[in-house]
Amino acid sequence: MLRLVIAAAVLGLVHLLLHRRLVRATGLSKRWAVAADGVLVAGWMLAIAGTLVGAEISPHPWRPLGFLGLTWLAVVFYLLLGLAVLGLVLLVLRLVGRFRGSPGEQARRGFLRIATAVVVVAAVATTAYGVVEAASPRVVHETVRTYPRRPDVAAAHHRRMGPRHRGHRPRHR
Repeated sequence: MLRLVIAAAVLGLVHLLLHRRLVRATGLSKRWAVAADGVLVAGWMLAIAGTLVGAEISPHPWRPLGFLGLTWLAVVFYLLLGLAVLGLVLLVLRLVGRFRGSPGEQARRGFLRIATAVVVVAAVATTAYGVVEAASPRVVHETVRTYPRRPDVAAAHHRRMGPRHRGHRPRHR
């Protein structure tokens, strides 16, 4: 129960930050703001469910809900990452604007609307690409070299390596 409360509080604060950056800062119209807030609230509930499925709740009947919740958390991660980069760009533009004469509030808000829309589309597209790629993994069998003194540490270069079973020793070349 404590895990549910902590997860709900932390995720609620993250979604509140997203509301302030995606809805309030861009000055969306009432209709678009209600739609965006509806998506954020639904995503918040899915994220809570995603954190609980498998840890607190049996995953068997709730697996699709857990999948949607964790996928939404991936979107939230990319949104936060994109908004952090956008914040740095806006900080630089604000500093440059102080030295050259500040452009109007409308110009800043117009840039912010366009850049935020790009961040949202990029976050959703990146997550969708990840879901599609994860649905069809490519399995590659490789022989890896291990370090002589540490046989449990493998040397891997330019390859994605999955976990290996602890008792299995790879062949040496």
